[in-house]
Amino acid sequence: MELKQIALTLGLPETADEATVNAKLAELKSSKDEVEKMRKENDDLKLAQITAAVDAAVAAKKINADQKDHFIGLGKKVGIEDLNTTLAAMTRRSNLATHFPPTPHLLRLRPRARGRSVWTRSALTAINNNT
Repeated sequence: MELKQIALTLGLPETADEATVNAKLAELKSSKDEVEKMRKENDDLKLAQITAAVDAAVAAKKINADQKDHFIGLGKKVGIEDLNTTLAAMTRRSNLATHFPPTPHLLRLRPRARGRSVWTRSALTAINNNT
């Protein structure tokens, strides 16, 4: 390819010399490197947003910790907006113990004087830990 055609392809005048063409090529290469650097930074920031959203969902008990990788992958595919919409639509996981009152026959009871029973400290602790 002639220098004149290269100069025109690069947007330079056809009278451009070899040094001008080489400078323009170096400028384009530098721009390409900058674009790649910015693209990587953008991808890192997106991943940080997705990870933060998934961590918040785990903390809010909307998803289990073992599902974290799945939801991060989902966020990478659909984007942060759709991931946030999905996580917002999810309700907090509940425990059956929160829906039903504790029944004494399922707990360890300790007999007390005069025929009354009281819940043991370990039974009360187990109830509190499940809610």
